[in-house]
Formats: sequence, C-alpha cells, structure tokens
Amino acid sequence: MPRIRSIFMVLICILVVVSYSKKVKAQQALQIGDSIPQTLWDLKLQTFNHPEGKNTITLNEYKGKLIILDFWATWCGSCIAAMPKLDSLQQQFSKDIMILPLSKETKQKLSTFITNNEKLQKLSLTYVAEEQALHQAFPHQIVPHVVWIGKDAKVLHISSSAGVNKQQLSNALAGKAFKESIKADLLNFNRYESLPAHAPLLTASKLTAYLKGAPSYLGWPKNQDTLRYFATNASRLSLYALYSPMLLEMPRNQLIFEGGLLAQDFLALGTAKEASLYCFELLLNPSLKDKASAIIKQQLDGSFGLQTQYEKRSMPCYIIKSKGAPLPYPQQPKNSLAGWLRLYNKESAHIPILNESGQQPNIPKLAVNATVVEINEALATVGLYLQEAERTLEVFVFKPDQTPTR
Repeated sequence: MPRIRSIFMVLICILVVVSYSKKVKAQQALQIGDSIPQTLWDLKLQTFNHPEGKNTITLNEYKGKLIILDFWATWCGSCIAAMPKLDSLQQQFSKDIMILPLSKETKQKLSTFITNNEKLQKLSLTYVAEEQALHQAFPHQIVPHVVWIGKDAKVLHISSSAGVNKQQLSNALAGKAFKESIKADLLNFNRYESLPAHAPLLTASKLTAYLKGAPSYLGWPKNQDTLRYFATNASRLSLYALYSPMLLEMPRNQLIFEGGLLAQDFLALGTAKEASLYCFELLLNPSLKDKASAIIKQQLDGSFGLQTQYEKRSMPCYIIKSKGAPLPYPQQPKNSLAGWLRLYNKESAHIPILNESGQQPNIPKLAVNATVVEINEALATVGLYLQEAERTLEVFVFKPDQTPTR
C-alpha cells in the first residue's frame, strides 16, 4: 500500500510539473508593452568578445539603458551586413544603449566565424551565444529580428535591423513614437505546407488527374470576390476552353497537333479515356480579371509542357459549289446541309469542307464519316458539288514546348 501511494504521489508531481511547464511556456512570448520578467533579467548569457573578457553577463547589468537585442545567425547575410552599422551606433550611444547580438549557435562556432569574417573581426560588439530563453520570449521566423527594451524595463518596439538607426535611437531615448512599422512574423508559417490564406490572394492553381465519381464539368467565375475557373474530369481540349470557349465549337480539322502529339490524348478518345481526363482549378484576384485568359493558358501550357496558339494557315479543303439553278430538295429522309457540315467538320479530322454555294438546302441523310464520293452523290441531288481548293483558315496549334531551359 505505501508503494502504491508513493507511485501515486510521483504521478501527481509529474502532472504538476508538466502543467507548470506549459503555463510558463505560454507566458514566455512577450509583446510590446510587456514588462521583462525578473528571470530574464537574471539569466546568465554566454558571451564572446566582451570588452572586459567576461564569459557570462546578465541583462540586469544594463538595466536603465535602452537595450537592443539583435537576433541573428551566421548563415544570415543581411544580419552580417548590418553588424558594422550596429557597432558604430553602439559607440555613438555607448552611455545610453546596449546592443547585444544573440545567436542560438555555439560559442565555438561564433568565435571561429567572427574571427575569420572580415566584416566582423574588427567590431567591438559583445556577442551572446547558445541563447534559448530570449528566443522563446521573443519568437520569430525571420532574422535579423530586433527587440527594443526601454529604460522602464518594458518591451518598447520590435523591428528589423533596418529600423535601428541614429534617428530611431534618438527618438526612443527621447520617448518619441516609432515611425517604422512593427515587425510581426507569421509564427505558424511552415515552408513545407501550402501557403496560408493570410495574404491577399493573387493567383492559385491546381491540376489533378481523373477524379473518380465526379462529373465532367467546366465552370467560370460567379463570385466576384475571387475569380474561380475550374474543370472536373475534362479533356485537355476542354481545359483550354477555359482560356478560349470557342475551342469547344472549333472544327476538329482546325485543331492542329504537331511534334508527335496525338489528338486522342487531347480529346479523351479511345479505351483509356480516364487517363486523358483532368481536374483543374485557378483562383484569381479580381484585379487580374483582364489577364485571366492569358494566365489560364500560361498555367496549362506550363503544366503540360506545351506551346499553344491561334494561327492563320493556308490549308487544302473542299468547297461546295453550285451547278446552277437549285434542284428541288428531297423530302425524306433528309439532313440540313448546315447542320451536317457543322458535325462533319467538328467530329472529323478529314480535309475541311466549306460551303461557298450561297445555299442551305436539305440533303439526303449522310454519316459524319461519309466519303467524298458519298458526299458528292448527296450534294448532286440538290445541284451542288465538291471542288478542291486552298483557303486561309484559323487553326489552334498544340505542339511541345521547345523553349531552352536555363
């Protein structure tokens, strides 16, 4: 029984310690206007390059002065570039301020780095090494990170090293307001995760493979707060219709695939249809509305490694001509010539057929894949015929991107 009681008491102690630790940790992050806890004033800091050769100091030694804590690292180029300026300011205001560069890195690493660095080796700044507690009290994502502690022992300001200059120091010592904005890092930012939604959206896009169970759909913006263009389970050609809707109605024989590209991969034809379907989403700030089409094309070209564009090309084609006076239209069965021609050019990769007869008769039923002989036979019933010709047509070209990589 005493053994059980002892174990129970140990568990209680552990819970109390954990709870207390969490409470302390939650209290460690200090904001502007907060008083510096006595524990931080008394904290022993490992130093290098102290004018009196001290190995440790405390903030308490500089209480009553304006203290500048400069959080930095040896890998930070802008931190190092700012050091000579900080050293100069320390000498100018030596009676009233104390500038302390702090790093988490070891004293040995700092000593070696500073001794061998041409910019730092001649400076008289006192460096703090292996520091953790003040880093926890003033969490940040970006260095240099500068904390100003006033003569009243409170957090006065937080800035970048660019904000530490003669004018700002003079203002701070005179009790004047800071003109520079407060440095506020996004503490929960993770470079390995998707960008957070804290900043105003400019563009964001996503391209995925076939999404099982989702319908095939194209969508254009409705909400003006954010422009959203999207497609679900759509062919590549349909994706490009978000850039130019007229592509959905463009005759199939005016879509040009070059450089080994296959039409079936863009039109989602054949048995492996799902492998040629994609989902796409583009979000834009409304200010980019006029550039939306160009951005969509750029995103799709980049994702698929393509160069795409409208062109005018001289192409072989058939034109429908009239033999003279129109003949009576057939009664049954019949097709609208205009309707059949639209389907033929849209569905077929054959030579384009253009109606230049000036007539729109009904013709005998024709399959979309009818031969030239069959088409001529049907046209002959209404006094029309096909003639080979060359015409300049608008086409849309797909080809692999040949832009050299840098």
